[in-house]
Amino acid sequence: MLTRGAAAPLDQPPADDEGRLLPGWYPRRIVWEGAQGWVEWCFVGDTPLTDPFYEQTLNRCAAAPFNRLLRLRSPLDTLPNLLPASTGCTPSGFVFHLSRCGSTWLTQMLAALPDCRVLSEPQPIDDVLRSHFRNPAMTPERRIQALQTLIALWGPRQHLEEQHWIVKFDAWAALDLPLIRRAFPDVPWVFLYRDPGEVLASHRRQPGMHMAPGVIDPPWFGLSGAMVQKMSPAEYGAWVLGRIIRSVLRFHPLESRRLLHYRELPTAGWARVLPKFGIEVDDTRIAAMQATASRHAKRPYEAFTEDGPAKRAEITADDRTHLVRWTDPFYQALEGARHSGDLMLQRGVE
Repeated sequence: MLTRGAAAPLDQPPADDEGRLLPGWYPRRIVWEGAQGWVEWCFVGDTPLTDPFYEQTLNRCAAAPFNRLLRLRSPLDTLPNLLPASTGCTPSGFVFHLSRCGSTWLTQMLAALPDCRVLSEPQPIDDVLRSHFRNPAMTPERRIQALQTLIALWGPRQHLEEQHWIVKFDAWAALDLPLIRRAFPDVPWVFLYRDPGEVLASHRRQPGMHMAPGVIDPPWFGLSGAMVQKMSPAEYGAWVLGRIIRSVLRFHPLESRRLLHYRELPTAGWARVLPKFGIEVDDTRIAAMQATASRHAKRPYEAFTEDGPAKRAEITADDRTHLVRWTDPFYQALEGARHSGDLMLQRGVE
């Protein structure tokens, strides 16, 4: 049903006379009608992507009169036709994370840099990665092509001073890390995490979609619908966190310097992430990131306060039982990998 004042969608892309994507248009999401995926477009123009999440900026732009009157969409399989002659720069880095572990805090620090653009959890990426659940014909090869095309369409600079851009994936995207690395073998990446008990406690307050049983297709997490029905929310959450960490551990080679613990923030943002992503570290950048780090990542009108002790106090005995079974072995292995890397750095090996 159309909202008041909104026009019916037009089945055509925002393209020039040569069929190339017009500047300022971004994919908002991919919707499915049977086996056909449709990319919905939104005119963003030069609106900075400084909101905590991509969808917040896109939703605000979509509510503007122009976008309400001109609602464009195009078939997913025609995306490559829209690629410009020059696709701009490739991403400087990818951020993967466990969720509720400071990833938005980190990307907000990066977004504070005037020469850096951050796409934080863009829905179109998730729509592509899980598209095989909507259409079985979306093979890994087709998903790789669609992901590469999406990234290329985001590539052109939004502002003249822009030199770097970064993508933060949804937490559950780490389970498709092998496919993403096949698509972008040369893009640096980091994985940010914290104590799984603290993550589980945070999701009890306000569950993310991947922590709500059955919201994301159960096979994505190696489960069946019947298995999900037998799980309590705490067990399901512990299982999901364990699967995310396991997927990162299985990536080889797992360079320890890719691993960032929440406790290392905010300093690791400029001391480790900037060099990893090829971004120059200087006093101006550090000052901008420090100023942003002093504010709450998702509620910037509030000062940042450490919440670890409060979250640890909320971990129940039932939580701990499931964490010990499904999560802790992988978490301890991840911590071991990170600490071994710290020792190697101290010895000058890495």
